[in-house]
Amino acid sequence: MSLYHDLLQEQINILKEKGYEENYIGSPDKEGWLFTQLRRGFSDALHQSWQEGESVAFQIATTGFFNDNKNIVHFRFEYEFNLENNSLAMSEMELIADKMHRKIVIQSSKDIPHADQALLIIGEHKQLERKQAAQYIPVHAKKHTKRIR
Repeated sequence: MSLYHDLLQEQINILKEKGYEENYIGSPDKEGWLFTQLRRGFSDALHQSWQEGESVAFQIATTGFFNDNKNIVHFRFEYEFNLENNSLAMSEMELIADKMHRKIVIQSSKDIPHADQALLIIGEHKQLERKQAAQYIPVHAKKHTKRIR
């Protein structure tokens, strides 16, 4: 098999291992659609990279339904094909749920959370933002001091 087929298959296997398959996440998309997006994006990036002589990034996305369809998580995966190294890797992942966005920088496949963890990660991010908002004191806020008469 070709190097490019192996690169693509490696990324598909990682997504499967981490639970990003339509039937597992309850996606309304046709089974295999995420992998089809990955194949098409990689093919386009490969051709563009050869023409321009530089690395090319592309995105794929899917939606998952959890807890008896009560929770919806949108997953966005950013990949980069590096022509110089002949490598394909996920560089960033974004989770979107309940008006919350959580970007995760991916340096190795170990950084990719399992699909089951998505709601937990969003929940932790939401709690952190609430704590930060509660601690926020505007710079222009007036100090309330009592004057002695």
